[in-house]
Amino acid sequence: DFRTFVSSEDYCNNPDIFEWWFNEFSKVEDTTTELVLDGSIGSGKSTLGVYYFAYRVYLLFAEGDPHHRLSIPENSDIYGIYFSVNLTTAKESGYNLLYSIFQDCTWFKKNCPIDKNISSEIHFVGKHFSIKFASDFAHQLSLNVWGFILDEANFRKGVGKGMSEEYAEVTELYQQLLDRQMSRFS
Repeated sequence: DFRTFVSSEDYCNNPDIFEWWFNEFSKVEDTTTELVLDGSIGSGKSTLGVYYFAYRVYLLFAEGDPHHRLSIPENSDIYGIYFSVNLTTAKESGYNLLYSIFQDCTWFKKNCPIDKNISSEIHFVGKHFSIKFASDFAHQLSLNVWGFILDEANFRKGVGKGMSEEYAEVTELYQQLLDRQMSRFS
């Protein structure tokens, strides 16, 4: 389960996650396909979002070959995408943590190691599966997008003429990503 994945020495070995989050995540069903985290600054949303994303990647690999499970050719690349305003902000807010989870997690090191020679994305050795950073809708065009993180709802700040247009753009990006997932994997 999620608690074991985060806390156990056999997985991520992180004892510092707020107990409140584990209680909340115990209510999330295994069939959940969308998760929106919201709350105050410093409550651990980004950290939990990254750990939950890593957990879902773990489940995908633990169930066998993702390509077979998703019914796509074995040589097709599958992507996770971490959206943020720019790479520097992404690294500061959660992308570096996501990288370190995959690099340091005991299960991933043994079963699905990442290529440490590639710094532009998180690439799993021999798996045709990568997690890329993106800051614009065009960055996901033509990709088999399995999952994504929209880091911070306000990551498109400054687009348009105020908060409603920023919200509209993030909502449109979210819907386009869902549509891409449905067209590729349904």
